[in-house]
Amino acid sequence: MQKSVAITYRQGLWAAMLGLFAIIIFILRPQTPAVFLLWLAALGSIVVRFRFNNTKGLLVELAVWVFLALLIDGIFLLAYPVAMLLIYEGRWPAAAAPIMLWLVFAPFDAAPLAAALYAVGTGLLLYGWHLSQYSAQQELDAHRERLYGYEREREDLLETQDGISRLSVLTERDRIAQKLHDDLGHELTGANLALRAFEVKCPDSAGEPSFQSIKEKLEASVEQLRESVELNRPEESLGDERFRKLIERFDFCPLDHRRNGTFEKLTPTHWHLMASVLKEAFTNVQKHSRATRVEVELYADETLVRLLVRNDGVQSESAPAGMGLRFMRRRLEGVGGTLSVHTDYHFTLVCVIPITFEEVES
Repeated sequence: MQKSVAITYRQGLWAAMLGLFAIIIFILRPQTPAVFLLWLAALGSIVVRFRFNNTKGLLVELAVWVFLALLIDGIFLLAYPVAMLLIYEGRWPAAAAPIMLWLVFAPFDAAPLAAALYAVGTGLLLYGWHLSQYSAQQELDAHRERLYGYEREREDLLETQDGISRLSVLTERDRIAQKLHDDLGHELTGANLALRAFEVKCPDSAGEPSFQSIKEKLEASVEQLRESVELNRPEESLGDERFRKLIERFDFCPLDHRRNGTFEKLTPTHWHLMASVLKEAFTNVQKHSRATRVEVELYADETLVRLLVRNDGVQSESAPAGMGLRFMRRRLEGVGGTLSVHTDYHFTLVCVIPITFEEVES
């Protein structure tokens, strides 16, 4: 759409310019080849500027036509197209040039005055049209950017929902596996040991087919339970392993990772949120900084867990937070956490999440 609007601007300006050149040649009615050649030169200059979209040196060209007007009668009219182009470019002092040239060279001639008014008026109209269309295009671009932001936020929400659903499934699988291991596993193992003790104590009874059948079934049950527990374990750790992998894969610059505190109370949701923040922080470092070193500090106690990511890259203090950081801040605020950014000598990202919060249900 922007390209079609730009073509419309050029078409309007080109039509107005051709009309002005037609008026000028009608007024000049060149009696000598030199005047006609100068008219052709002026037209050729404008054509070349349109062809290569070049508006440099317009003031110099205007000065050349004014100088030639001192030598040849009527040539001052050929400065009008240059003045019109200057007005269209938003250079307001040029609006006075056609009127001043008319006052100096033909103050009592109505035809040059009409051409001057045409150049100034058309230039102002085209400039206003250009300005209004440019403003509309800027507004359209802003709407497109907001739409892109909404689409990106929608994708992030869907990704978050998928991640939370996956965490819920993995957490439930881990809980079931732990339950089987702790409760049923202990019971079956105890029964198996008791049966073996009975076999040692009463070797005569142990030789009976029914006893051997019970023993085999019990041992098979213990083995099946062990395999079920193994199969229900997640393919990767729900938290710490993924977090460490993000750090190990970061190769943009040297990284210093420090930990302090106790992390036993952290749930899969804690690790998922911190891994998302860490991933977003690493993305910002790679895209928007010239960092030579990154520090990652992780601290947890009985009430909260704090993640700090600091880099020494050059950051603008007035730069707005990226869309990813804004989205992460809203996600953390949804569970009672915070996300803050500090820009002093370093760019520091601090994420704080309470240990106890209401889990988000999938």
